[in-house]
Amino acid sequence: MIYKGGTQAAQNCIAKLTELGALVDVYSSKWLSKNPDFYFFDEYDLADYQRKSKNFCSGHLLIISTDCNYQEVASNLNSAYPEFTSVLGEGISSHKPDFIIINLATKQILCVGLHRKNYFFGFALGDVSVKVREDSLRNSAPNWGRPLGNDPTDLFISEFVKYDYANIVLELLTALMEFGSFARNRDYLPLSQDQILEIIENGPDENGMYDIDGEMMTLNEARAVLAEFDQFEEMAIDHLHTLQQFFPELTWSDLTTQDY
Repeated sequence: MIYKGGTQAAQNCIAKLTELGALVDVYSSKWLSKNPDFYFFDEYDLADYQRKSKNFCSGHLLIISTDCNYQEVASNLNSAYPEFTSVLGEGISSHKPDFIIINLATKQILCVGLHRKNYFFGFALGDVSVKVREDSLRNSAPNWGRPLGNDPTDLFISEFVKYDYANIVLELLTALMEFGSFARNRDYLPLSQDQILEIIENGPDENGMYDIDGEMMTLNEARAVLAEFDQFEEMAIDHLHTLQQFFPELTWSDLTTQDY
C-alpha cells in the first residue's frame, strides 16, 4: 500500500513540513535510514510490520511538531486542510497542540499537547466526542488499543493504532504527558535553585533556620528541596529525550506553557 497523502495541496504540505524538519514519516525506510539511532524499531522490524499488516504499515503514520517553525507549519496545514484553522488559526484562545499525528491508513487526525500548568490534552480533529485526558491515558495504557466498550475515545484509538506495531503513538503521548507532569512538579517548588543556594550561602537565622519562600527550614530540608529540583528536572529531560528521538531540536521551553 502506497499512501499518496491525498490532494496535491496535501502532498505539497507534507513535502514542505518534511523539509522544515517538522514532519516525521516514522514508519518509512527512508526516515529510518536517516535516523539509525532511533531506538523504537529499525528497518528490519519495519519489514516484519509490513508483512504482518499486509503492506498497510509503511508510510501510514505522520507525526508533526507544531513547535518547529510554528508559523510556517500552521500556514501550510491550514492551507492544505482548512479544518486545522480551528486549532491553528488566528485568534485561537486555547493552547495549540504540540503534536499532530495523521493516520493516512484510517484517515484520522489526533492532536495532543500541554495546556495550563503543563497538563496533557488530546483530541481528534473533527470529532468533539474524542478526548484523551491525562488521567485516562495513565489508566488506559495497559489496555491501549483494545476498546473495553463503546467509549468514542477508546474506539477511535483502537482504529488509530491498528498498524502502530511499535506503539509509537503511546510512547509519544506518554513522554509528552510525563514531561509535563515533572516540569509542573518542578515549577511548584519554592523559589529557584539559585535563590535557595543564595539563601543557604547567606547563612541561617539565630535559630539556625533558613527562610525558603516563607517557610522556615533546616539546612537539610533546604538541601532536600534543591535535590527535588534536580530529580524533577532529570525525569522531565528523560522524557524530553524520547520526544527528541522524533524532533531533535525540541527544547524544554518549546513544550512548557508557563501558564499558571
